[in-house]
Amino acid sequence: MKIIERRLIPVKKQLLSVLIVLIALCLVSVGCKDITGSFKPGSFGKTTREKAMIEAIKEKYGDITQKGDPRFLEARMTSQIEDFIPVDTVSKYSKDSAKLFAWFVYDNFNNDTLEIEWIYIEDDYSIHTFQSQTGDDFGRGAFILERPDDGWALGKYKVIIRGRGLSVTLPFEIHDGPTVSEPLPFENGKFTLAPKPGWYYTHWEYVQNPNDTSIVGGKQGRFANGELYYEYTEGKGDKNNFTTKCWRTFANGNIIASGSATSTWTDPPTFFGENDQPSFTINRATESSWGINKMNVSWDMADIKPGGATAGAVAFQSSDGKTYFDNFSGVVQLKKTGLKGSKKGDKKAIIVNLGNIYGYKYYYEWRE
Repeated sequence: MKIIERRLIPVKKQLLSVLIVLIALCLVSVGCKDITGSFKPGSFGKTTREKAMIEAIKEKYGDITQKGDPRFLEARMTSQIEDFIPVDTVSKYSKDSAKLFAWFVYDNFNNDTLEIEWIYIEDDYSIHTFQSQTGDDFGRGAFILERPDDGWALGKYKVIIRGRGLSVTLPFEIHDGPTVSEPLPFENGKFTLAPKPGWYYTHWEYVQNPNDTSIVGGKQGRFANGELYYEYTEGKGDKNNFTTKCWRTFANGNIIASGSATSTWTDPPTFFGENDQPSFTINRATESSWGINKMNVSWDMADIKPGGATAGAVAFQSSDGKTYFDNFSGVVQLKKTGLKGSKKGDKKAIIVNLGNIYGYKYYYEWRE
């Protein structure tokens, strides 16, 4: 397990200098000290609080020592970190706060680069983006913003944590008043990690085209002159790497036309709140578009199949606003926020439509 921690005095437009203090990954400069260390996977450390936190996370999310899809867990703003564990969850910081702490657990990353961006929302101003490398499985991150010499700007802020096409957003405020927070319950040697309102991933499903050649064989047709032809549709691969093919032949088996496309993608996040816009990375390479429908991703009712949609479906889009993809590589993000569940236990799905009625569905449940 790798622990990453950094701190920063925020940049303001009128400031001429910035002091960046990095813990666990230090910039080479005068007075800067590099610190290294390692922990056995499955244990955050020897203190009571660290052991209690790993047990609480395992109880809520499962054993994080097991391999699986990349995910961010328990990300929160906090007023203090003790034994590398947050003491509370902050929604508003006092303008007199000396430090702001962003804390999270990452899981199933493999020496990947994470970005942690601090943003002052009032001016849409990016204060600073940390970049740090993960370990080869799981670990904790703590990123610290220190109060500038002329004080904090009041208003709304957010921290965006990104990696492997996933992202999580932590909103907070700085106001002229006391810090507003909820203590992280720690009693009788145990942490209680209450569910945060939002959409929780439950499972995935592969949806096969009912006319796949392996099921129905080739579909017979005739040209205008009466000559027979056959059309075939095939899907092969697995989650995160799938190829669709279509081809037409004469009755003797000679191919008339064909098309194929291969899609790879990272899994969407395991959790997102109603004000988040989940994102992940897709790659689509189309060798030939004959008979091949484009790829698209949507958020919709749990019973909708790839290729279908309800009136309330919300598309995922690229940075340039595209929602259908032929040859493409990049991040797609849900187009809007405010997607609160209608009631506890409400079910929805992220539908990865690979074209030609093949696809994968990621099921989510609203929890409070």
